[in-house]
Amino acid sequence: MSEIIFSRPEDRRVSVVHACGGKCTDTLAAKTVPPGVEYQIIDSEIYYPVDNLFRNAWTWEGHNKPIREDLDQSKTIAVEAVKQTTRDAVRKAADDKFFDEAAVFDEDAIKQVCKDCMAEIEAADDPYAAKLLMCAFCGLPEPELPLDDRLRPAAEEAAKKIKKKLTEIAEAIKAFPTIETMPAPIT
Repeated sequence: MSEIIFSRPEDRRVSVVHACGGKCTDTLAAKTVPPGVEYQIIDSEIYYPVDNLFRNAWTWEGHNKPIREDLDQSKTIAVEAVKQTTRDAVRKAADDKFFDEAAVFDEDAIKQVCKDCMAEIEAADDPYAAKLLMCAFCGLPEPELPLDDRLRPAAEEAAKKIKKKLTEIAEAIKAFPTIETMPAPIT
């Protein structure tokens, strides 16, 4: 199965075209890719990030280049996910308090962990680090490392830098009533 990838001229985001028959051709590209826009027909997953968590941050620099996740856009996505998880946890803590149920974690503690995590995300120097922090805070499974050999070393280095912080976040969120336990940090 092949696909066509290109960067949309209006916002530089990556578009992916799948053929109904499974095989993309230049004829299909002529019908789907805007005139004058570079595209590539690919048949390998190596070009893609391993997940769609930061799909709106994907960028492509051209022929035979991997699709990357823009750092600033990745941070924005990660911070919004952390904020939403915090809203849910604070809402749950407030409900517990209102109904005189035993609250496992108080609202101020939840907010502080959120602020700390968002600060770490903003300080991240690789989209993978932002993704790891977001997943840790939101109780999502640890994301896979990039498949592309050009992106993987930077992601591994970023993971090493924040390993201690991932452990701290894991400890802090264990008691959050709406958050699952974080996966084990990268070793």
